[in-house]
Amino acid sequence: MNTDVDKFKRSIKTTAYSRFFASRRYSRLNNFSLFALSTSSFSLIFITLMQKYSSGLLFQSQALELYQLISSIFIAALSLVVAFANYAINSYKMLKSGEEINFLLSLFDDEKFDMNVIKARYQRYKEKSDNHNHIDYVYGRRDRKVEESKTDEKFNVSLYVKIQYFSPFVLYAAISLFFILTFIYTLFSYYNNYVLNDYSNALFCNGLFFGG
Repeated sequence: MNTDVDKFKRSIKTTAYSRFFASRRYSRLNNFSLFALSTSSFSLIFITLMQKYSSGLLFQSQALELYQLISSIFIAALSLVVAFANYAINSYKMLKSGEEINFLLSLFDDEKFDMNVIKARYQRYKEKSDNHNHIDYVYGRRDRKVEESKTDEKFNVSLYVKIQYFSPFVLYAAISLFFILTFIYTLFSYYNNYVLNDYSNALFCNGLFFGG
């Protein structure tokens, strides 16, 4: 076994797997951020329309103005994040880079492979796109070890890295949850204040009419 070749192949695979993980991470971030932006925008529009066209007030004017202000800030911030983060584009770039780097492993199947040529292509492929970050490297290396492992051994990721990875997802999920709960509360308030009241009034009137 050629130790240098094996180490280089592991390095290639780790880089490729890190790029693949980065692609999946950016794709998930794109979905979470767009969902948070959609729920906040829809909730703001829906509540404003419900307040305007309801027969009575669902919210106090000051509370509604505060909600509209907070929602506008969230929507503006999310719009800037989605626009400048380019999650979808970065996901595609990382996937393409990972596929190119992973292809280099097949070149070792040729008995006459040239290590210098492969190293040059490896370096060129790495420089073609932005590098993955430390989170992607940790998870990519773990995925490689899991694939190569012949046992049920678990390769754990440190708590610090997990916090780094999940933090943006938790933030987007919290924003989405806040606006979803606000939407549900508005529906409940409208149903409780107007639908049930109208139904109770109708029953009362019918009772007076038939009872009288």
